[in-house]
Amino acid sequence: MPRLEKLSQAEVERLKRRKTRTQDLSQYFSYLSTLKAGDWGRVTLEPDESQRAIKRRLTTASKQRGVDIKYRYGKGEQGQIIFEVR
Repeated sequence: MPRLEKLSQAEVERLKRRKTRTQDLSQYFSYLSTLKAGDWGRVTLEPDESQRAIKRRLTTASKQRGVDIKYRYGKGEQGQIIFEVR
């Protein structure tokens, strides 16, 4: 039979604390500063990079800089992310 128990307040507080990850987005900020509305960009991934992670970082950086980007699916080759600055 499973053991059921109530968590202590200390355990609850520890679980509620969100781990904040601070990433260095300076490379993304620099890249985005070279683009203006109407420009298109391409990010070519290294073999060990995840498309999902790179898109998340690019999206985070663009939101922090107030740059609206729209990803274009199926427009690039495998291992590339294509987007439009709006």
